[in-house]
Amino acid sequence: MIYKMLFKQLFFLLFFSTTLFSQILNPNSLFPEDSLNSKLTLTFVGDLMCHGPQINSAFIEETNTYEFTSVYENVKGLLSQSDITFGNLETVTAGKKIKYQGYPTFNTPDEFVYELKATGFDYLFTTNNHAIDQSELGVRRTLEIIKKAGITSIGSQKKGEKRYQIIEKNGIKLGILAATYGTNGFSLPKNSEWEVNEISKKFLKEELGELKKKNLDVILVYFHFGNEYEKSPSSYQKEFVNFAFDNGADIVIGSHPHVLQPIVFTSKSKLENGFVAFSLGNFISNQQWRFSDSGVILNFSIVKNNKTNITYVEDLYYIPTWVYKGKTDKKEVDFLIIPELQENSLIFDSEKIKLMEQSFDDSKRILSGETDIK
Repeated sequence: MIYKMLFKQLFFLLFFSTTLFSQILNPNSLFPEDSLNSKLTLTFVGDLMCHGPQINSAFIEETNTYEFTSVYENVKGLLSQSDITFGNLETVTAGKKIKYQGYPTFNTPDEFVYELKATGFDYLFTTNNHAIDQSELGVRRTLEIIKKAGITSIGSQKKGEKRYQIIEKNGIKLGILAATYGTNGFSLPKNSEWEVNEISKKFLKEELGELKKKNLDVILVYFHFGNEYEKSPSSYQKEFVNFAFDNGADIVIGSHPHVLQPIVFTSKSKLENGFVAFSLGNFISNQQWRFSDSGVILNFSIVKNNKTNITYVEDLYYIPTWVYKGKTDKKEVDFLIIPELQENSLIFDSEKIKLMEQSFDDSKRILSGETDIK
């Protein structure tokens, strides 16, 4: 089932002492359908990880290559329906001269990125705590492979390039800025620190200030932040979400905790219904335990009334996903992303079905603000 966040209803509403969040509005009551001239549909997923067992599962001995197609075969159609699809690439592609490996210092085969393009991804966030796992080489080569695959990176860049992206499509101008809380203690050479965006109030104020000069319809900030495996946003997350909204952000999307966290609407955006999704969880990983084997496909539209020049969010909904690891008709050990829409068409043993159903139920409860699930 698709879970719509109807603007008519108070589907969920959280209040923090920061007074960040307020009432949900129904845009359709404000703007008749026939007056809407521009619409851009967006899809976001969380962390795209590649641990050691995933690398082993993808290896084809006969050709000495790697094949990740089966991982996405059940969600490919869902990811290609929107105008633009985004994900967080939480690994690097430093090349086969360096050993392919997972945690703690990732290095992933290039085929992983190429498959993301084939699956429907258009933009990949590349600023996260694993961005410098293979030093400056890893940062730069990852950017090269992403570009070669026909995808655009956001959050790390070459010298002289802008630290944000501006997307113009379907009559909508969207600015996106991405940054991470840190890089696991690794650092780049002093003259290359600009290559990976890190969260600071100075950085946000400067870059959001630049975006506000660009006559954009929407400014979206992606943060890689929060405490791992915690289902509630931390004070750090709330502080920087507030700061981003105060300095021009309209929508905030987050990742890093490797579990889902709530989605909440805010009155601090210039949009009638801006929101923050604190964490979209894991889309694919080897973290096969409760809450971390779960993710979400988040969809929404940015709509602009060209007569009034008012822009707002419409049709915000999500599809829970779960990562299956086990035997398939293709492999002894395979990884599959299972969307709730297709749960009845995929048959696993009873224990796997139980875990899958628990995952979908957990996700719906967490996204609606119930974060004390045990």
